[in-house]
Amino acid sequence: MTNPTFSPIQPATVDWHESTPVAVDFDDPYFSRQDGMAESDYVFVQGNRLPERFRALPAGGNFVIGETGFGTGLNCLLAAQQFLEHAPNLARLHLVSVEKHLLRKADLAKALAHLSAKPCWIWRATPPPRHKCAGWRRDAQSRTSPCWSR
Repeated sequence: MTNPTFSPIQPATVDWHESTPVAVDFDDPYFSRQDGMAESDYVFVQGNRLPERFRALPAGGNFVIGETGFGTGLNCLLAAQQFLEHAPNLARLHLVSVEKHLLRKADLAKALAHLSAKPCWIWRATPPPRHKCAGWRRDAQSRTSPCWSR
């Protein structure tokens, strides 16, 4: 068996239409030009009934979200926000996402600059993407902490 050849991840090439990033290679906006946060909330959070499902978790329960196309991480941020608001103590959220072309740090910061402070604190506490998954854990005192593995 031969070893596959791995090449470095090529960052996304982004064009900007006002405050909306557009993937040049695919001519595709990362989120709605009107209100990306509202779009992600409606399609991803509400469409998957995340608040209801997080409330239904038992203490110490696990919830796993797998997503292809991390993009700006907006779905990740909104899921984490809902988890922290609705999940019981000791519950864990595991977010697993893949992305072929990660945004450069400056593009990511610009793409998320319009967000309210609430989800942004999560992002500021988050280390850069690694090879494995990220998640949030709640302890018995309702403190939350990002947990990362490599």
